[in-house]
Amino acid sequence: MSQRPPLNHHQRVLALQLFDLGAVKIAGPNEPGWPLRRHREHPDEPPSLIYFDLRTKDNPKPGPLTEEVLRSIGWQLQCLSRDLEYDLVIPIPNAGDPLARAFVEAAPFRMKLQRRPAVGMQKQNGRIVGMRAEDIPARLALPIDDVISGADSMLEGITKIRDQDLVVKDCLALIDREQGGETLLRNAGVEPHVVYKATDVLQLYVDHKRVDWPTANRVLEYIAANQFT
Repeated sequence: MSQRPPLNHHQRVLALQLFDLGAVKIAGPNEPGWPLRRHREHPDEPPSLIYFDLRTKDNPKPGPLTEEVLRSIGWQLQCLSRDLEYDLVIPIPNAGDPLARAFVEAAPFRMKLQRRPAVGMQKQNGRIVGMRAEDIPARLALPIDDVISGADSMLEGITKIRDQDLVVKDCLALIDREQGGETLLRNAGVEPHVVYKATDVLQLYVDHKRVDWPTANRVLEYIAANQFT
C-alpha cells in the first residue's frame, strides 16, 4: 500500500492502541461513514470511510484518548521534529491543543539545547499570544494539528499566524489522510511532517487482523476518488 519506510515498533504499538481505543474508526460494508469538517461547505461529498477521533476525555465532546496514549503521541511528534527549527509551538484549535501540549511536555531532552518550545494561545483578543520560556522574540512558528485532510484548518491557522508577523516553514500532524492536504500545504510554502499516512495504518490493521482486506480496499478506493486539491 505505502511506499514510505516501514513503521517502527513504537509507531506500530501506538497505531494499534489508537484503533483499539476507538480513536480510529473504519466503516464496514454496510456502514455509511462519517462527515468531516469540510462537509459543512461540501455536503454533497460522500462521507469518509475512515475517521480519526483524537479528542481527550476532558474535551467538551469527550474522546477516547488516554493520558498514556497522548504522551506517546507527544513523543512521536518530538521524534518527527528532531531536525526542525522553531521558536514557538502553536496548536491549531481545537484539535491540536492536546497534541501541542503533549509535544511540549515530551521535550525535556532538547530544552537545554534549543529555545524551549512554548504553546501559543490563539484566542486572546483575536491575536496569537505565545507563552515563551525565554525573553527571545519568537520568529519561527510550528503549527500542530491532529489530522491533515484538505488542510482547511491548518491553512486557516497558518494564515492567522503569518498575520502576526511570524514565519511558518513547517507544520506537524499525527496523521495525513492522503487526500491532497499535503500538496495544498506545500503550495502555501509549508512543509508538512506526519507520523502516519492513512495507508500506513490501514496496512498495519490488515496485518494485525483489525480490518479485513476488502474493507481496507474500500477505504483506499474512497481516498483515491476523493481528493481535496
